[in-house]
Formats: sequence, structure tokens, C-alpha cells
Amino acid sequence: MTINGLNMSPTLVKGDRVRIDTHASVVRGSIILFRGAAGWIDPQFGPKHAEFVSRVVAIGGDHISCCDAQGRIDLNGRPLPDPHLAPGSDTATIPFDVHVPADCVWLLGDNVNGSADSRAHLANGYGGALPSVDVIGVATKIVSPSARARKL
Repeated sequence: MTINGLNMSPTLVKGDRVRIDTHASVVRGSIILFRGAAGWIDPQFGPKHAEFVSRVVAIGGDHISCCDAQGRIDLNGRPLPDPHLAPGSDTATIPFDVHVPADCVWLLGDNVNGSADSRAHLANGYGGALPSVDVIGVATKIVSPSARARKL
């Protein structure tokens, strides 16, 4: 799969080719490839561009909210440790308070300032969460370009 956008920068950049494991378990921190339901698809691009990548930050049963007094995302009563966020990321631009439904995942792009992730889909009936049935697989490795090749 080739990365076409900037929502996962700096972890994944436009032009990176990544290996997707369709049998890997999805856990917090996984970068996933998923099918965008109708509300995730940008009408100007249509269904041809209906597959996306993003990072799982919460799973079914988790409580995630933004933000605490220090402007951090709260996950199950603790600040979300996210070493993957792009420098200058402002997670507090879109407030939310979500109990992630069972069999769903909640997503953030590493470049939150340029990502239409779960925060942009809070009214989708799942509080921005994505049903697990729409997960295609887990990104496990950047395979090219060779200068960026590494495990994820």
C-alpha cells in the first residue's frame, strides 16, 4: 500500500510503501489500514480513495477525552502517552469525550493538525470510533523507499 496523504507524518510520509498484515492483532498503538465508511470518504475523491491509514489510540471499552488541564488527551483516567505525535501537534483543537463501543477502535493521525481522524467523525453514531469490521490490516513495515525502510 502506498501512502498518499500527510495525516501520519512524520511516521509515514507521502510515497512510503508499507506492508499490511491482514492477520495481525489490532492493539493500541497499531497503525491500521481501514475502509472508510460513507462518512470517512471525501466526496471529491469518491470510493476509489476509500482506504486510509491511522493509529489506534483506544479500543472497545476505553474512555478517551480531550483535554486535561495540561491540554493532553486522557485515556482511561491517565494522560495518553503518544510519542508519535508530530512536533507542534495541537490535540486540543477538537474537544471530545467518548466511551469507545465494543468491537470498535478510535483513531488519531500522528499529524493531528492535518488529520481527519476520529475527532472529525464524532457524530458518526459511534462517537468517532471505527467498527473493527472495517479494519483491513496492520501496517508492519515501511518497505520503500529503501532509505526509510524499517519496522513499524
